[in-house]
Amino acid sequence: MPGVRVKTVRNSGSWTAEIAIPLSELKMDGGELRFNLCRERNIQGEKTEFSTWSPLAMLGNWHAHDNYGTLKFME
Repeated sequence: MPGVRVKTVRNSGSWTAEIAIPLSELKMDGGELRFNLCRERNIQGEKTEFSTWSPLAMLGNWHAHDNYGTLKFME
């Protein structure tokens, strides 16, 4: 995607990711964008842990956009 910027920072007990996407690159419907973040945590010797920002995405298929949250962009 043109104009996307990504920055990560690793600290002693955490890490941070910052992603900047130009609004012109997003396919929004009237200032709204369906949105979800997922995480897969793998620790040796433990069961893989899955989590998601939108609780509805935990129901059935994580790829079902209707189960995502909504980001609203306002001026």
